[in-house]
Amino acid sequence: GSENSGKSEKFDGGNNISEALNSLLSDTRNFQPITDWDKVFANIAQDTEHTEEVKITFERLGYKVDELSQRIPKLELLDNQIKEVVIRYLGVLISTKLVMVGANRLYIEANSATCDFINEAFTNGRYQGMRRYISEDTYGKPLEIICVDESNRERVNQLLLFETEGLSYAPHNEGVILSLDLGDFDIKAVVIVNGEVVYKEKFGWEPEKIKDEDSENSHLEICYRAAKSALEATQADRSNKLDYLAISSKGVVFNNQIVSLSVAQGLSREHFEQTVKPLGQILSERLGNVPYVVVHDGDACALWVAFTHNKRNFLNISLGTSFGSGYLDKEGRFGALS
Repeated sequence: GSENSGKSEKFDGGNNISEALNSLLSDTRNFQPITDWDKVFANIAQDTEHTEEVKITFERLGYKVDELSQRIPKLELLDNQIKEVVIRYLGVLISTKLVMVGANRLYIEANSATCDFINEAFTNGRYQGMRRYISEDTYGKPLEIICVDESNRERVNQLLLFETEGLSYAPHNEGVILSLDLGDFDIKAVVIVNGEVVYKEKFGWEPEKIKDEDSENSHLEICYRAAKSALEATQADRSNKLDYLAISSKGVVFNNQIVSLSVAQGLSREHFEQTVKPLGQILSERLGNVPYVVVHDGDACALWVAFTHNKRNFLNISLGTSFGSGYLDKEGRFGALS
């Protein structure tokens, strides 16, 4: 408990380790700061004879984005009840990393029984919801857990060769640009011609109330009507050819697609995949197959700062209906951390 939180104890056997972990288990009804758990596991880690190191590498679609190293008790020394304490602690560490950096693949360097133990927790156990939320809903791929051995160790090492990439910031001062920002209560439409804003308007909507059966007032149709209205008001669809389409949205945006249900809570997953996720591509095709980009609204705000203040290498915090952020690196790339 907290009374001994500042002390360091040398563990000299499996029984002592079980007793230390059992103290956490016996008090699970009360709130325990994670720092208390950290101290217990840090003390346990001193006993190298009865513990093993678990190293986890986090991959996000070909990129090594983080790693985690933690010593845990050897599982063969523990009964099932005490093992539950270990997976609770490991689960918190792994889940926190997943939320912070995003990943669709974990490489675990440990003995096979430990790897299977972790895999089971994220497949069928208490953390299976985290597996779906972080990986499947975001990247369209299930979280894959791979036990590292000599046959695939080089695969992990190759991840170090990748460099972080993002979309380059390059302002367009020529041509006609239509921009749509998809908010909680309205769609903001802006038309820019040769670097000057010639039109801006708000179109009210309630995106989270739209259902699958609302074909005439779907996300797609409402966005298309807003786009056509903006272009017609500026005659951009007749006298000036539309050159670019830019869309920003809250929630998770990845690879020019809206991949989280944040603006479409009322839709089934299947309908969302068909109409909202590829929104940028469909609108682009309807408007003449113009080049398009879909970005997170926090990144869009970061681009605005970059364009208006000529700044690089900063983090932007967006305070709107919800809370978000955007990052632009020193090379003028954004989206790398989104």
